[in-house]
Amino acid sequence: MRYIVLVALIGLGLGLITFGFVATGGNHLATFDPLHPATFFPSVESRFRAFHTASSELLTNLVEEVIAPYREGFRRNGQTR
Repeated sequence: MRYIVLVALIGLGLGLITFGFVATGGNHLATFDPLHPATFFPSVESRFRAFHTASSELLTNLVEEVIAPYREGFRRNGQTR
């Protein structure tokens, strides 16, 4: 049951990040010039970079929240051996 909740939270987080990524991105197609398509790629690349940063930060925070209750037990068991 714990893993189902974890997967649901990860899915919800990724969905919210994707929604925020699309909703707050602005209208990058307005600056797209069909005669110079290379102007479109830097804006797409910057948005993918922002998405990657936000999603990796979310995943890191989720892992830290899941591991936090067990961290002291891991330290205690590691020191006794």
